[in-house]
Amino acid sequence: MKDFVLTVGNFDGVHLGHCKLLEKLHQIAGAYSCEPLIVTYQSHPKHTLKTKIEPYLLTTTSQKLELLRKCGFNHIELLNFTKDFANMSPYQFLKEELVDKFHPKAIVLGYDTKFGKDRKGDYDFIQKHEQEFNYKTYQVDPLALDDQIISSSLIRGLIKSGQLFRASQYLGRRFSFWGKVVEGKRLGRTLGYPTININALNASQLTPPDGVYLSQTLTQTGLYYSITNIGSNPTVCNSLDQKIESYILDFNQELYGQEVETSFLKKLRDEMKYSSIEELKQAIASDVLTSRRMINEITKIL
Repeated sequence: MKDFVLTVGNFDGVHLGHCKLLEKLHQIAGAYSCEPLIVTYQSHPKHTLKTKIEPYLLTTTSQKLELLRKCGFNHIELLNFTKDFANMSPYQFLKEELVDKFHPKAIVLGYDTKFGKDRKGDYDFIQKHEQEFNYKTYQVDPLALDDQIISSSLIRGLIKSGQLFRASQYLGRRFSFWGKVVEGKRLGRTLGYPTININALNASQLTPPDGVYLSQTLTQTGLYYSITNIGSNPTVCNSLDQKIESYILDFNQELYGQEVETSFLKKLRDEMKYSSIEELKQAIASDVLTSRRMINEITKIL
């Protein structure tokens, strides 16, 4: 049986603050000659505790797991956060979900880690039970950038307000959205700019505000620059439902049924309702020219 040093948390976004904690977890596990273990949740607790919520997730579960594995973690335990689970006392959670299952030599927690019913479990609680369960407790201080403590809630607020550059600074990467390519009305094809229509893998995924963005689209065959529209397509649609579609530059492959990742680089403009299809085509042509100029500048820097 392996010996573990573990941490527990949501890790939504796997941002730079999380990365600081995870680096400390690696270090302490090495000092104890143990395997580092991450205990996290199959779905965000909000999904269970809130009756009605707006999109909030920075990462889907699969995206989160991929990011954590890229950080060098082979042992990740996913807990099913049900209503019964939410009612567990902090002591019950500690004993049944951490100690009895993994017998940790040490537990590493973030400065704001909470667990158990009413979020009453924290670092002090874990530390209080060190002798009873024979482990050591370590706490990792928050990471601040520009006098801001990096947190998932801070990054969510930045994305909702369209501050993508600052959000990417705190994430340590571009904010991205995972979805599946589905059949659309093929209107883009008739305009000369065929687009892929993307449905969210998780309805709770967060997106930037409505608008037109320079983006990158990761497919099974590679990474491509793209132009992504988020909004209701008011020129051609009467529905107010939000849609996400991307025109991938210099690309002619079929992607129906495939999963793609869309990373947002910069907002080009607000979504607008045009008086005619011809005016819409001119706007898209202008977006393509603007995007190509931006891509040339990016390429020069790289």
